[in-house]
Amino acid sequence: MRHAIFILFGMMLLAVGCAAVEPARVENGQYIHPGNQFSLRVPAGWEVSEGLPPSLKKNMSFVSRRNFKATLSNPQGRCFILVSAEKTDADWMSFKMYTDKFVSSLRDYFSREKKKFSRDKKILYYRYDVYEDRIEKCDGSCIASKIDFQAGDLKATGHNLLYKSRRGMLYSVSLILIAREDRYSAGQDVLRDVVESFRVL
Repeated sequence: MRHAIFILFGMMLLAVGCAAVEPARVENGQYIHPGNQFSLRVPAGWEVSEGLPPSLKKNMSFVSRRNFKATLSNPQGRCFILVSAEKTDADWMSFKMYTDKFVSSLRDYFSREKKKFSRDKKILYYRYDVYEDRIEKCDGSCIASKIDFQAGDLKATGHNLLYKSRRGMLYSVSLILIAREDRYSAGQDVLRDVVESFRVL
């Protein structure tokens, strides 16, 4: 009898583990991603899609598809915010204990990315900042890094946010603004509002 109970309990755990994760949605002006446990405010009048715009696929082939979740775009389709997110293998406690190693690995990553992008003739510049002080003081969510680059006449700014999930795991969201020169300044204001609206579910 006890053996049967253990089997039944194991099957219940398996069913819970295999349960479908609630899909991302837009609700009351918010982009909500239950799987990665965060929400963002969608700028007024902007649209949300789950694909990369054709113009970005064509002209910015270096944009990472890994962990890509959604694109926020303005009505004219000339200003975009790409949303990427991932759950890491680290728990929050381990992350806080080994922050220095994390910062070092983050700097190594950006250094490699800069070298890779520097070989692309479309890239006019690529700059990055790792916010070590903010990461060390992070107690639930924080901006960990920033990138700026230009590819042809498209300019980009991106922020990476680290945050603790409900179950104490380390998650990450990247928000990258991509816009042409004439929309870039206004786009930065919108990006700042979106970043400030970030909430952990």
